[in-house]
Amino acid sequence: MSQEILAQMAAALAKGDWALLADCAGKMAQANAPESQKKATKKTAKKLVLPPSPPPETTFTNRFVDDKTLEKAHIISDKKLLKGIKPTTRRPPSDNRPREVFCPKCNKPHMVAGSLVALRRETDSGIVCPSCLRSNRR
Repeated sequence: MSQEILAQMAAALAKGDWALLADCAGKMAQANAPESQKKATKKTAKKLVLPPSPPPETTFTNRFVDDKTLEKAHIISDKKLLKGIKPTTRRPPSDNRPREVFCPKCNKPHMVAGSLVALRRETDSGIVCPSCLRSNRR
């Protein structure tokens, strides 16, 4: 079998017939292939490959017709309902008024900004007055 294929290949090569030469090469490869590949090639040869179909054309169209029923009177009535309502704040306003606190060293009252009082509230030392800070009473 392979001798016949080789003779056909030589004749095709002498004539310059490349289609016959490719056909003979395919036959020779198929003859030398293991049986599992032969079965696989037979199965793939039977399968038909369909060309890709074009996508279907869409038939949907937007058919919305504006009937102009939205009137400005609705908006005006909403504004009247919400007239006295103010938006809520995310945090309370800062209360930075001066507050009276007592010095932990001399026990004298002095005025301190509210933000400092809020920061030092959780500490044990409290807020020392300026006179105690200047003097050496520590």
